[in-house]
Amino acid sequence: MYIQEAVKKTVEEKLFITRKNKEIFRDIKIKPTNTSRACEVYRNNSLSVPRWNPQAEDLMADDWIVSN
Repeated sequence: MYIQEAVKKTVEEKLFITRKNKEIFRDIKIKPTNTSRACEVYRNNSLSVPRWNPQAEDLMADDWIVSN
């Protein structure tokens, strides 16, 4: 699904998003928020980086999935 669809489900259900077909996202989950931390990046279930800055490819991708 596209990122906006995944984010909508994530915010409603308090889950995470990740990319299905991109190897670099294998151990990464992203938690979109409405706080100053923006999108938080979790690696191996630990907060790694606040304020994720996506690349254009990430914003256009259609392989986003919702994850817990």
